[in-house]
Amino acid sequence: MIEKRRFILALFTLGFLFEQGFSQDVNKYHGGPYDGFATNISLFTPLGFELPKYNGGPQDGHDVTISASNILLQESVIAVTLVSFYAIVEYNGVTISWITETEPDNAGFNVYRNRKENGEYEKLNFSIISARGNAMSGAEYSYFDHPRDPGSYYYKLQDVDLNGVSHFYGPILVSGVISVEKKGNSIPQEYSLSQNYPNPFNPETTLKYALPKAGFVKLEIFNVTGKLVRNLVSEPKPAGNFWARWDGRDKDGIRVSSGIYLIQFKVGDFIQTNTIILQK
Repeated sequence: MIEKRRFILALFTLGFLFEQGFSQDVNKYHGGPYDGFATNISLFTPLGFELPKYNGGPQDGHDVTISASNILLQESVIAVTLVSFYAIVEYNGVTISWITETEPDNAGFNVYRNRKENGEYEKLNFSIISARGNAMSGAEYSYFDHPRDPGSYYYKLQDVDLNGVSHFYGPILVSGVISVEKKGNSIPQEYSLSQNYPNPFNPETTLKYALPKAGFVKLEIFNVTGKLVRNLVSEPKPAGNFWARWDGRDKDGIRVSSGIYLIQFKVGDFIQTNTIILQK
């Protein structure tokens, strides 16, 4: 009779586990006097199962305690199949690129950087780099970084799925980076707004502008109808070279739609307008 109850309770517990799934710290089930013995069932996180143990009971001489912890219901599925992940030193920074084969349930990517291989890495992108692949196909991505100091850098790539689960790739080492400040400390001969990089872009792009003398700078994004989308810079600047980023969001922090946008650089009487393309 005892063995029969033990078997029945074990089956009941497993059924209760699968009904609860991966829930953590589920409230205990307390059996009552109707079954002739007391029962406690405790559920925790995935990966193991503890068989019933008997501690004595009120009517048949047995209390039954069944606990389950760390039950592995299914294996974790990696969201992204990565084909390549590499970095190239450019004239004014580092281009980090990666290619995926498939991206089931992928929300997007983050890029991290550190001066050392181990230790805490700094997240570089302001907002997640949105996924463009799916369960059947992948995509190509790039992110432009311009470190302030020369030397070597380590980069890691993180994918984040729709449930918030993430995986890291790397690190990859990049050597021979020249300081952006050293490249940009010479005084320009004229006002200029360089073409953004990358272009087309998604979700971020970098813009470089130059001032031969100090002045009040306005750097603004407009749509093709002339409506102001975002004010990137509106402040006085000394003479020199400067960089700004646009994350594809408007002044309210909302992502704008794909299409052609205008970036206007204005200092005093000087005005220059470039065309940029957001492609999702």
